[in-house]
Amino acid sequence: MPSFSVRMNAESLAQLNKRITKLLQDAEHMEPVWQQAAEYMVRSTQNRINKTQTSPSGERWAGLAALTIKLKGTDWPLYATGKLVGGIHTGDVDNHGFQVVSDAKYSSYVQDGVKNSRGKYKKKTTPHSPARPFMGFSAENARRISKMIRDHLKAT
Repeated sequence: MPSFSVRMNAESLAQLNKRITKLLQDAEHMEPVWQQAAEYMVRSTQNRINKTQTSPSGERWAGLAALTIKLKGTDWPLYATGKLVGGIHTGDVDNHGFQVVSDAKYSSYVQDGVKNSRGKYKKKTTPHSPARPFMGFSAENARRISKMIRDHLKAT
């Protein structure tokens, strides 16, 4: 009958305790890896707007209304002045984590959408402006940040 066993002795427990203690100490000094992760997330978020036009989950953004395309001269959502992309930056970074911020005044409207909005040129109420989420973590973002953390803990 196939089997296996695990036996712990004082020496292996001491080695395990030493490794766990080192990992806990290393985990107290995470600010460098959080800074790296925050900078990566700023670039990733900006690329989401400039290149892929997708939400963090990979869902394609809703297209623009015909009037909006006519006024902008392009069918590219979320890019008119560059303020949205330019306003994305690293917020607080410390040993516990990081924050990525969008300073554009209208960023929450873009992220969450708007119900019953009025446009500058269209005086009647429009049904809504669809959400075009650009902030958040994709599965790829989570994988890359996890690797950054593993690499940081291995290196220290």
